[in-house]
Amino acid sequence: MSPPRYFAPRSTEPSTEVPLLEPENVLSVLASVRVRTTHGAPAEWLIARMLSGALVPIPNEERRLLPPRLQQVIASHEVAGGRTLEVDARSLHLFEIELLEQSPDAPGLDDPVHLYGALSGPFPPSPEAPSRVTHGQLTVTRAELLSALCVGQASAFTLPPADGTTRASRAISGVFAGDREAAILAGEGLVLGLPLLPVDLSMSDASNELVVSQLVHDVLAMLRDDARAHHPAHPLAQLVLPVPSRAALETRLSVEGWSIEGDVATKKPSEEKGFAGVIASVLHPIAAERRVLPPEADVVQFLALAERVLPAIPGWPGPRARALASRVSAVPSSTLRTAATSTELAHVPAPVPQGPAATPWVGGRVPRPVVSTARDEWMRDFLDAGPARERVGRGGAGASKKTSPSSAPARPKARLTPTRKASPEGGVPEWMRDFDVDDHDD
Repeated sequence: MSPPRYFAPRSTEPSTEVPLLEPENVLSVLASVRVRTTHGAPAEWLIARMLSGALVPIPNEERRLLPPRLQQVIASHEVAGGRTLEVDARSLHLFEIELLEQSPDAPGLDDPVHLYGALSGPFPPSPEAPSRVTHGQLTVTRAELLSALCVGQASAFTLPPADGTTRASRAISGVFAGDREAAILAGEGLVLGLPLLPVDLSMSDASNELVVSQLVHDVLAMLRDDARAHHPAHPLAQLVLPVPSRAALETRLSVEGWSIEGDVATKKPSEEKGFAGVIASVLHPIAAERRVLPPEADVVQFLALAERVLPAIPGWPGPRARALASRVSAVPSSTLRTAATSTELAHVPAPVPQGPAATPWVGGRVPRPVVSTARDEWMRDFLDAGPARERVGRGGAGASKKTSPSSAPARPKARLTPTRKASPEGGVPEWMRDFDVDDHDD
C-alpha cells in the first residue's frame, strides 16, 4: 500500500521503519482512537509520541506497560469525560505536522495548503503494507484544515497542567482526507494529523493548543486577505481577528519603540537631530501615533470563530468533506466498549472577542522559540521548487525564488506557519505592518 494520494514524499530521503515500541522511550500520549476496520474487531489505540519524535499507536490493552505517569494521564482523560475519536477505515496514517505553507497565487478562497511533516503508517500494518515513516507534504484545502481541527476538538486529549501552572491543557488532532472521495468512502487514505512542538519543548508540556491557535489564525488571515483583494463584498473581507498571544505582540512592539498602555500602543515621531530631523518634523505629524491593539483569544475561541467562518467559504462542504464526515465521530472514552456509533460532536463555542472595527489590522504569526532541528533542510526540496517563498521561521531570512525574466512582475510570497521555530531574521509578521514596524536584525 502506497502513501495517501495527496501526500508527496521527499524524493531524496528514503522512508524508515517505524521505531519499536519501548515503554521507557514514550514521551507523551496525545490521542485516543478507535479504528473500526472492515475486518476483525475494532482496534483501540492510544497515540503516543516517542522521544525520537515519531508517532506510534499503542494498543489500549497494552497501556499497563507504560510508565505510571502516563497511565495516570490516560486515566485522568477518561475519568474527566474525555472522548475517543472513532474512525471507520481499513487503515490509518499518523502525521506529525511541522509547518503550514499557504501559496499566495492559488485560485479562489478555499485554496490548497501544504502541510509538511513526518507520515507514519499504515496502521494496522500488513505483510503487503508494512508501517513506515516518510517525510513529505500533505495537500489539503484551507477549509479542510479548519474543519479537521474544529471536529478534532471534540476528541481532544486532556493533559495534566504543565510544570509551574495549574490549568489543564489538551492535545488537539484532526483527521484529513488524503485521497479522493471514493477512496475515503471505502475507508482508505485517512490521515490523523497532530501539529506539535519539537520534542525538547514538549518534555514538560505536550499541549499543542497555542500551535493550533496559530494555524487557525494564519488560515483565517489569508482567507480574509484574499477576500479583501478579490471579493471585497464578501463577508470574509470584514473578518476581525484576535491574536493568539497578546504578550508576544506587546513584546515585539516594545522593541520597536511603541509604548503600551492598556489596549493602546503609542509611538512618537522620529527624534532625529540635524537636517534629517528638520525634514522629519515637516513630513510627519507632531502628535504621537496611536493604534488600538487587537484582543487575545484562546484555542476554543479561535476554533469557534473558524466554525462560523466555514459556512461562508464558497463550495463548502464539498463531496470529499462529506465523505470524511461520514467516517469520523467521537464517543466518551469511558463507554468505548458499549457505545453506539455517534456522528454528533459535542462542542459549545465560546464567545470570540471582537476588535475595534475602525482599526483594521492584518493577521500574521506570533514569535516562537528558535529551535534548530535536523529536519529543517529537507523541506527546501519542496519550498525551493515553488514560487517565491518567504523564509519565516524555520528557513531563516530571505526568499528563494525561481529564475525569471527581469521584466516579469514580482510574485507574492507564500506564508509559512512553522510549529517548530520562528527565526528573528524571518521578517516582520503581517499583523505588525499597521504599526509601521520595519524588518530588523535582532
